[in-house]
Amino acid sequence: MNRTQKVLIVGALAVGSWSVAQQVQRTLNLVINGKTATEKAIVVNGKTYVPASELRTLGFTVTATGTALTIGQGGATGAGGSAGCANETLFNGLWRFTLLGDMKRGDEYGAPTWYFDAEVRNGTREPGRLDWAGLRQVNFVYADGRVVPGEARDFSIDIAPGAASRGRLTTAGLTDARNLNERPVKLLLVWDETVRKDANLRFDLTCTR
Repeated sequence: MNRTQKVLIVGALAVGSWSVAQQVQRTLNLVINGKTATEKAIVVNGKTYVPASELRTLGFTVTATGTALTIGQGGATGAGGSAGCANETLFNGLWRFTLLGDMKRGDEYGAPTWYFDAEVRNGTREPGRLDWAGLRQVNFVYADGRVVPGEARDFSIDIAPGAASRGRLTTAGLTDARNLNERPVKLLLVWDETVRKDANLRFDLTCTR
């Protein structure tokens, strides 16, 4: 869990919350990737706690079931790699990705979709194509941790070193009303670790710089 390993996590569990509140020594502003979170971190008996919900902004999944709080990383969550705001170009050592403008509503055979027009630039010394270069998943993530899978479309088959191609990062057709009425807050591009380790890219769709 790298930088979050040393931080104890407060889940959305009511049990014992009254006793913890009585022992809070101070509260701290919580800044994640340069953005101030709406929630606060707290210090209890010399230990720092952050709300589990805020870990989702780092690409983690957080699920409370019974007496267990489960936190996932890697895979669909896209932990590891590079992160930035929606208007930044992110580079994973292979490819530079830039989202072109705002997220839009599209159509997939009569079903609505969310999509971004995007530019990808080959950052290697060899010609390459995304479907052979390790891009394993394109995931759109909602504020509550829901993940809607997508795909990269219309990018050139062979992209020369230093050259760019434009295409689309899109969800499949959406049928769940929640996915239609709410907007994704994160876009994750998950790379095959056998191709390049820690190459995932995480766009925070709620911030600009």
